[in-house]
Amino acid sequence: MASYNSLCKTRQLQYSPSLLGNHRQGRLCARCCNTSHKTSAATMRLEVKEIATAPNARPTLARSGHMAASPLPPDSPYHGLIIGGYTEEVPSGSPPVRREVAEVWGLARGSLAWQRVECGGDPAPQGRMVGQAVVAGGAVWMLGGWAPSAGPGEAAFLGDVWRLDTRTWAWSRATPQGEPLPRISRFQAAAVGSTVYVHHHRCSDHILAMDVSGAAPVLRRVPVSGDVPPSRGLHTMTALGSSKLVVYGGAPQQGPMMGDLYELDLGSMRWEQVTPSGTVPHARCAHVAAAVPGGRYILYHGGAHYKDQVSGSGGLQVLGDAFLYDAQERAWINLENDHMPAARNAAALLTLGSDGSNVNTFVLHGGWIPFVSTFNDTHKLTVV
Repeated sequence: MASYNSLCKTRQLQYSPSLLGNHRQGRLCARCCNTSHKTSAATMRLEVKEIATAPNARPTLARSGHMAASPLPPDSPYHGLIIGGYTEEVPSGSPPVRREVAEVWGLARGSLAWQRVECGGDPAPQGRMVGQAVVAGGAVWMLGGWAPSAGPGEAAFLGDVWRLDTRTWAWSRATPQGEPLPRISRFQAAAVGSTVYVHHHRCSDHILAMDVSGAAPVLRRVPVSGDVPPSRGLHTMTALGSSKLVVYGGAPQQGPMMGDLYELDLGSMRWEQVTPSGTVPHARCAHVAAAVPGGRYILYHGGAHYKDQVSGSGGLQVLGDAFLYDAQERAWINLENDHMPAARNAAALLTLGSDGSNVNTFVLHGGWIPFVSTFNDTHKLTVV
């Protein structure tokens, strides 16, 4: 596998250099600098509890770059799923063995233990990492990703679409009508109702929208206007209610990590760059995000940046912080906590929904410190 720098910076196969012309020099500070501009002291609390600690309550192998799909329908035995990823096995006295997988694990309701989901389907999807999985139209949809172990003549970057039936646990390959899905990884997807929005490094004047309400999905390019986010990968895109998508952070093809934030109004399909008040978080890529029920807040955790952020070099430094974006006040909110999981990037974050005792509760699993340590721990995060 290529170095993790190539994973985070992205590669020629994945980025069009011409799109880097979208960078706006006047936005450099808001996008890339590490200065903490303290303009407010808004603070909330994050309760952290490690769960699924028994050996039989966690996935067999540690992993990073896996996909999270949640919340599942309330009649499902699982809150959500993790799919695929880059597993790490450390045989006694031997170097680590790492490979991409196609495994599906479910977070069981009640016990909050991980259970292997044996999925059917012929054909079935190949192993992959840094793809996307979302819940839409009562099913799980998986798109694209990277298969670094692909052999000669095989595609390493994937442009396939798969549907996982959450009642029969059978995979079926879907061929979208309209636009084909390009071969992409390190992109983002978010579901709003029965539409799956896809944002990748070539979305300079459009966003992809896949309608999954019919017998076959329909994928189309939707024109956008306004402050279109500069080309990036390893960012997050989060749906806030049914009215907007929020893009934050990421990595360009060259240069420092990004720390900028953009909102897409789904009514007008117009992007707006937002400069939130409050303490500006460190620029980052390969972080995780999830919307807090109610459509106002987004929870962010972890990620990585370059040790020399100005030049975009010097190796990667992982992050272990957590914070909120308040879309109503357009402000960053600090999260006080007694302890946090170890710093990491390329983790998975699931939402437990808003039922009963799981209000504002999320589950963080896995991730890694690039080529140093891969995690198999699970933490319940509750915003209070």
